[in-house]
Amino acid sequence: MAENQSGQQNGYGRPLMAFRFLVKLEGRTVAAFTRISGIKMEVRQVTARAGDDGRGVLSGIPVLTQFAPVTLSFGVVGELKFLDWLLAAGAGDLTGPTGLKLKRDLDISAVDDRGKPAVTWTLKNAYPIAYELLPMDSGRSEVLMEDVTLAYDGIRRESGGRA
Repeated sequence: MAENQSGQQNGYGRPLMAFRFLVKLEGRTVAAFTRISGIKMEVRQVTARAGDDGRGVLSGIPVLTQFAPVTLSFGVVGELKFLDWLLAAGAGDLTGPTGLKLKRDLDISAVDDRGKPAVTWTLKNAYPIAYELLPMDSGRSEVLMEDVTLAYDGIRRESGGRA
């Protein structure tokens, strides 16, 4: 198949690699994530037969949309401003959660071979719901990892990326 300058074959782009991505919060790259669990949207429906349908066919009517939480994994590094946002969702030393500008848009961009954003998924109104420091084990020589799980209220997908 002939390939044009943009890397397309017969009008279709090459699939992007799953290990090349960026995560941005409010336009700034926030951490070097090694894994993102995936983005999932599910639309629940009610099925009914229209009163004038003589065939007896059930039709679906979308009624509720649910977005599954996303988990981001990253290696532990020193100071990280991203954690300030995460910790604002939990109780402090003497107070409950501060909720300090808790809901924010988060961009996840798949990048092409040149490192340019090719597709960006924006998690609308994302907010942290879980944090986990993964187990430490002196018998293993692995990078110490942290996980953060985010809930969100919607998604947007754009070609070319916003990152």
